[in-house]
Amino acid sequence: MTRRKTAGKRLVDSLSEMLGGDDDEWTEQELATLGLIEATTDRIEVLRRLFDVEVVTLRPGRDPNSEPMVSTRRVSELGSELRQCESNVARWIAALRPDPTAQQPKSKQHQNAANTRWYGGAHQDEDRGRNGTTPTLTVVQ
Repeated sequence: MTRRKTAGKRLVDSLSEMLGGDDDEWTEQELATLGLIEATTDRIEVLRRLFDVEVVTLRPGRDPNSEPMVSTRRVSELGSELRQCESNVARWIAALRPDPTAQQPKSKQHQNAANTRWYGGAHQDEDRGRNGTTPTLTVVQ
């Protein structure tokens, strides 16, 4: 009898096939991320089942004397944990293979620091003239 794959294992297998295939090897950091994805996806499945059990008691037509009341606090806690886990999984998946064509945003401060390192302060800043002074506009009448 073969054991059924967990939701986390299925997702990791799908990511491996989609992002790397058999030829691509994962780095240690990526393997750790895949482990987190697998464990958190399995946790999401458990949380969903618990959430469903709590919410099912809200259905109309239930006998309030025979079934326990719903704990809104527990529903809120489970919902919050579900959202957090789902958000983490999405972020980790995006971190696995960022788009290589997308450029990282660079602040003006970082660009100036890099230019100073490379060109020794002799670089021309967009906001300044050649000699480092702010250009002025002379009005002729």
